[in-house]
Amino acid sequence: MELVIVRHGKAERDSFSGRDEDRELTTRGRNQASWLGETLSEAGFAGSLILSSRAARAIQTATLLAEGLGSPVEEVEALMLGSQISDVLPLVESHESGRLLLVGHNPMMSLLASLLTTGVGYCDIQLRTGSAALIEIDELVPGSGTLRDLLRMDGD
Repeated sequence: MELVIVRHGKAERDSFSGRDEDRELTTRGRNQASWLGETLSEAGFAGSLILSSRAARAIQTATLLAEGLGSPVEEVEALMLGSQISDVLPLVESHESGRLLLVGHNPMMSLLASLLTTGVGYCDIQLRTGSAALIEIDELVPGSGTLRDLLRMDGD
């Protein structure tokens, strides 16, 4: 399987409601997400399922990715703020064939990428806002995945 782990694009510091989950993407965050959608489409990920956190900045990122990929987006509780890797692994396991994109938040996105590629106890992949880790997985075992690429738009 090919898995793309995406950390949402750059978000506003505060939201209109004061709630973290209502923070929206900045212009830079929208540009990052659009660029990722185009880049992933060119890499052959068009039509891949996108699973996303319900938080505004993640959904906005997923929607812009979907525009570039022509992909469906599903909101899932397991990718929400404060979720654990143990919440996310069943999502990956249930889509073990084909291509899947996950859009969520740190520290979970970086921890998941690190767990899948280097194993338990390491966090050597630090996903910045608007970045993605492309991981090839033959077997869903910690450390068995191969990091194919890290993507992030340079500049504005």
